Amino acid sequence: MNYKFEIENLVNKFRSLSDKELRKNEANVRKDFINPFFRALGWDIESDNYEAETYVGSSGIADVAMKIEGKIVCYQEAKRFRQDCFGTQVRRKIKEPVERQVLRYCFENSIQ
Repeated sequence: MNYKFEIENLVNKFRSLSDKELRKNEANVRKDFINPFFRALGWDIESDNYEAETYVGSSGIADVAMKIEGKIVCYQEAKRFRQDCFGTQVRRKIKEPVERQVLRYCFENSIQ
């Protein structure tokens, strides 16, 4: 598989989305773009090493936990295309920067 070709196709697919399609929810963004992106990079997203909607203790649920030899090495968060990923979100009635969400997951599970 030529990962450059596959990623280029994803970029073109994104560029051709209508305004309505740009309002996809997080699950659809993951299914239609994030999963194919990691598949293009050679990640077996059908294996136990790519776990969707993973419970992360008191921090919540990560959209994807990526594992090597059964150990979580990375969390991935899907966001709507039009969501400001550098803004804030409300979590348990507390505003926090969106990027802190993944950092909390990593900290809670001692991922460096």
